[in-house]
Amino acid sequence: MRKQSLAVTLLLALGAAGSVSAMMIELSPTELTTQADVVVTGTVTGVTSQWNDSRSVIYTDVALSVERFDKGTSDRRVTLRVPGGEVGDIGMAVEDIPAFAPGQRVTLHLLRTADRAVFELLGGWQGAVIDGKPGQVYYSYSGYHRSPASCSYYINSSLPSDWPTAIQAGGATWSDAGSAFRFSYSGTTDRTGPTGDGYNVICQGDLGGGGTIAANYYWYNRKTKVVSENDIVFNSRLPWSTSGAPGYYDVQNIGTHEMGHCLVLNDLYKSYQSEMTMYGYGATGETKKQTLEFGDKDGAKYIYGAGLYKAAPGTRSASGAVTD
Repeated sequence: MRKQSLAVTLLLALGAAGSVSAMMIELSPTELTTQADVVVTGTVTGVTSQWNDSRSVIYTDVALSVERFDKGTSDRRVTLRVPGGEVGDIGMAVEDIPAFAPGQRVTLHLLRTADRAVFELLGGWQGAVIDGKPGQVYYSYSGYHRSPASCSYYINSSLPSDWPTAIQAGGATWSDAGSAFRFSYSGTTDRTGPTGDGYNVICQGDLGGGGTIAANYYWYNRKTKVVSENDIVFNSRLPWSTSGAPGYYDVQNIGTHEMGHCLVLNDLYKSYQSEMTMYGYGATGETKKQTLEFGDKDGAKYIYGAGLYKAAPGTRSASGAVTD
């Protein structure tokens, strides 16, 4: 393929068009290439973060000097906007969206949206290769936390009537995990997310067709690393059930995983971590994430201290640490 040299500002469509997730459909390298409309390789030349017009969400614009299109073609200016970033002392982060920095050499798998000038990133971090490595770091905790160790959340009133019970069960599972962290249910609301309005809201929304099952957006103070808000969005494009039915994503299963991100536990992707609730892939008919494994509990205790639960001496955590 003939190499092309051009400067492109990449922006990923935010909100309905964005591929934003803490829980992904796992895609093989072949599936990524097959499903992508465009695969582009180049070098990051600039990164700029800013608020949206309503000052509810932060996004980051990434400038890329393109070397070649490995699949498909596009206009000389391609638009990709990455959700998350830092403006002043305020930051917003989204699991599974890679962070970009000037000088990185990247390969991106992109999907076209209804706006032909705008692309979304296929499969979240799976669709980005940075300096020859996947775009997401593989650790369970990055230093962000809630203070105090609690999260009071609302459930959007438009969700099906059987969803609140399943979601509350997920929160109770983490409250009983043995750490000092506690969830509390504050009732229903007509608020939706993601919106940085100070309310922790669980709702449904269109998260696109790029492999996103559900998303947890969180806002934090850049200096203190204290999280002030989490909004969880279930992808309305996908089939949902509260019974673990085959062919449907289970609300409690996915919800328990997403609520783990409210503790600011990060996703796990290594094969030996696949039984953990914080494993970053989900499937239809899956219910095993409704209960926590030792790594999930150990991570919660590491961040917030032990509560009722105390791991047995010699227990190995998902990060490899051994309890005393």
